[in-house]
Parts: sequence; structure tokens; C-alpha cells
Amino acid sequence: MSGNFNSSSIWKLTKLARNKKDFGQVALTYIQEKKFERRLGRYLSSDVKARPLDWGNVCEPLAFDRISMGWKLTSVDGYRKHPQIQCWTGIKDIEKDFEIGDIKCPYTLNSFCQLYEALEIKDDTEMIEALKSLQDGYKYFYQLVSGAILEGVQRATLAIFCP
Repeated sequence: MSGNFNSSSIWKLTKLARNKKDFGQVALTYIQEKKFERRLGRYLSSDVKARPLDWGNVCEPLAFDRISMGWKLTSVDGYRKHPQIQCWTGIKDIEKDFEIGDIKCPYTLNSFCQLYEALEIKDDTEMIEALKSLQDGYKYFYQLVSGAILEGVQRATLAIFCP
């Protein structure tokens, strides 16, 4: 939805300035883009097709077929809005009981292996830190946090898949 902060890009709002207090340039740029989109009533960029995005769209159903034990595919349900913050939305890929999840199909094998190694760590705190240390892992972590907040659940799962 144009003009809304969404879960997949919410990580941008976590980027702080050097003083560790104010929004950093990445966050300020994201806020400005959303402001422009609200004024225009449409997305700034019409380029919504990209190979990694297409790859994910092709692989997500394949991944779901392999992890579907108890999970429901919900990415087709559309955006969920935050009940109080009107410009905050997100889409969860999967859900079960009191948990949401997101399926990621990294475009490169290197990215898949890095994510796999991080998710393999048994200690939750160490695993989260390892995940957040990865460029894409950082984004995925905050996407999951956003999705859990939007759905009002305490747990979120990152499912990764490589065909």
C-alpha cells in the first residue's frame, strides 16, 4: 500500500544517526518517500519487478509445500494494518496457532548458506545476533518483529528455502 510503512522495509526506521538518538539518513529517506507517496496517492517507483522478488514469488509455494505441517499460507490474504498506527502495514506469509512466519528464498546460495548458519545456532540470543549481523538477516529480523506486533503474537518464525 503506497504511503505506508511496511514490515518488509521497517528495518529502515531502525537506522540511527551517529548520535544513536535521531533517525539516520536511511530512515529519513524512507520517511520522506512515504510522505511523497501519501501526497501522490501512489508508489514513487513503478519498477516492482526484480529478479530476487520474482524468484521469491516462484519459490514460496514450493517452500510452503515442504513446511506446511500445521502452518496456513496467509500471504494471499493481503495487508494487515496496525490498529492504532494507520500508516503501518505488513503481510505475513504463514501462521499457526499464536505464531506468524515469513518464507525467504534467498536469490544466491551464499545468502542462503549464511542464513542457514545463523538459524542453526541453538541459543536464541546468539542466533538473533548472528541473524541481525547479516545484511538480509537484519532486514528479515525486523520484518518478523513488525509482523508479530501487527498480529499481536509473541512468536515469529523465519523459514528459508532453496530448491
